Parts: sequence; C-alpha cells; structure tokens
Amino acid sequence: MSSRYIVKILNANNNQSLLDFYSKPMSSKGKISLILDYSPDIWNALKVEGDTSEIFMVEDSRNNQIAGLAILSQKECFFHGKTKNVGYVSGLKVNEDYYGTIVIALLFKSFKEYCRKNNIKLWFYSVFNDNEKGLKLFGKSNKRLPIFEPLETMQTYILKRRYMHSPKGNNGIEISQGTENDIESIVEYIRKEGQSRAFLPAYTSSQILSGKGLLNGLSISDIAIARDGNDIVGIMGLWNQSAFRRWKVMGYSSIINTFLPLLNIGTKVFGYPDLPAIYSNVEYKIFSLILIQNNNDDVFKLLFNYLMKNDKAENSTYSISLKSNDALNMDFNKRSIAFSNTIYKTYWKEDEVYAKELNVDNLYIEQGGL
Repeated sequence: MSSRYIVKILNANNNQSLLDFYSKPMSSKGKISLILDYSPDIWNALKVEGDTSEIFMVEDSRNNQIAGLAILSQKECFFHGKTKNVGYVSGLKVNEDYYGTIVIALLFKSFKEYCRKNNIKLWFYSVFNDNEKGLKLFGKSNKRLPIFEPLETMQTYILKRRYMHSPKGNNGIEISQGTENDIESIVEYIRKEGQSRAFLPAYTSSQILSGKGLLNGLSISDIAIARDGNDIVGIMGLWNQSAFRRWKVMGYSSIINTFLPLLNIGTKVFGYPDLPAIYSNVEYKIFSLILIQNNNDDVFKLLFNYLMKNDKAENSTYSISLKSNDALNMDFNKRSIAFSNTIYKTYWKEDEVYAKELNVDNLYIEQGGL
C-alpha cells in the first residue's frame, strides 16, 4: 500500500468531519447537482442501508486531508427463497484534488479485505446516469477494481399529490392501514414474496414494529395493506426520511439556473413540483415497501391512491422509483421531475462463479434504502 495514503475505518467520533466532506459539491455536467445530506448523524442515516455499515476513508498523510470516502453496508436479503448476506456500496466520493490517483483502487482494496473477513461475495451499487465520471469508471476493465455488471435501470419521479385511475369496485380488493396486529402477517407475506424475488431485505417483525434499523422512521401506520379476502396481495409504505437524511440541491445547469424563476411559475401552473433553490433541501415522502403479488398494476394503483388520500399534510412532495421497463412509467413521466440511475451487481473476479450462479431475476429495489 502507498506510504502516502492511509486507509482507515471510521467511527462515530468522526461524524462532523464526514458530514463536512459529504456536504461539498462535486463538479457535474448534469442538469442538476445533488448531494445526500446525512445530518445531523450519518450513522443514524445509514441504518436504512444495512444492518451494519462501515465508512472507509483514504487519508493523505502529507496533509491529513480526506482524499476519498466510501460506505459499505451489509444486510440479509432474499434471493428466490434463500437468504444471503450481501453488501451495498454508497457514498463513494473522491476529493477532486485526488482525481486520477490510486484513491478509488485503495478503497476497493480495503473493501475486498473486509468482505473476505465477513464472507461477502457480492454487493450492489447505484449511480445516477448523468454521473459521467462514475459511469465511465465502472464501464471499463481495471484489474484494481471489481467487476461492475449493470442489472437494472431505475426511473425516479418527484411529484406533487396526484391519483391514478384505479378499477371500479376495487375488484374485491380491500385496502387498510397497517396496525400492530398486522405485523406477523406482513413478515410472512414478505417471506412469501422472497421466494420469487432477488435483493429483497429480510425485514423482521421487530424492525416493522419499532420503525428502526432498515426501516428507520417508517411506522406500521405508514404502511397500507391490500387484501383479497383474508390474504395479503400487496403492501406499500409512505416513508418520510427528512429527519435524518435528504437530498440537497447544490446547483443547476446554466440554462436552468438562468430561467429558474420562470420555470417555477410554470411548475405551479401545470402541477409540477417546484425546482428548489440552490443549497436548499429536497424534502419528500418516499413510496416504499412496494411489494405486490404478481406485480399487479390494479393493486399498485389502489395502494398508491390510498396512501395519497390518507396523507393529511398539505403541499407534500413525493418520490417513487420504478424499473425502466415498467408500464406504470407512463403514469408518472408527466408533471414530474425525473431522474434515472443504474443498479450494478459488483464482485471480484475470483467470486465470478458465485455471482453468475446467484439468481437476480425479478430484482427488488428499495428506494428508501439507497
């Protein structure tokens, strides 16, 4: 390892320095520059990403400056009936003074050593599709880096209150608000859906009851349940994470920035969400735990409308993520602000057989955990 650079695994004593580093914007050629604001406590914010999370830092020993950071979380997930311990990489950021150096390679080298000790053979990574540097990095072969295999493109929409056209009479489906009496039934339903899905977190009854851990801030009353008779056929939650993490706008492209006041007049007229001022937070409620039997669109619409109707807060903004090939994108690509990101399956060359054999069909992506 380079004598100049030191790799450390950080702890809660480093909270403020981590928040300061992540609050600095990176140069971007996209339409909008965003950072994920983890304040006031990054460790609390990371609970939704994994059962455990480690933050790796590369420090320049010449000036004690942070050269790069990355977060590796791990959690138990269902992969077509079997639970596997998998990782999720987030918060990968390199100080712009260290672009083109070995910083990223050192971070992933440390990941590899950590994963070997903790029996993690596979992890997932998400990158915005306008992040040219990230897409370029993960799109080329490099012996110092793991293999990044693109799995899924997600479309994320920011929108104001709206309703979807749902079936008349609800087709016999009953929608209700979750209560503590429903928790065991919900866990059993998640376990059942885990037989046919990949990367579905193995949520526990204690997490749903307490609204902590992977479901930090989501209470049982935030979850809507769809039943056909006595059988659960779908669940969906409305998750407000603004108390512990939220996106912050750091800048716009020159064209958007020039016409921002006029654009926001148009958003009000046509029902779009406002474009936030620079350095302001994008606070929204996330449609989450979207787990619907056979991906039934009618059940999706009934749950979505129920949660919208029962959110009593005025002027709320919402976010929902769908796979790019989902027919429901047609319902959301109007009167919304849209982003796209790619989910990668990531592994080292020596774990390629394991990664290829693991069935990742019908991938479940929880936006609230990214």
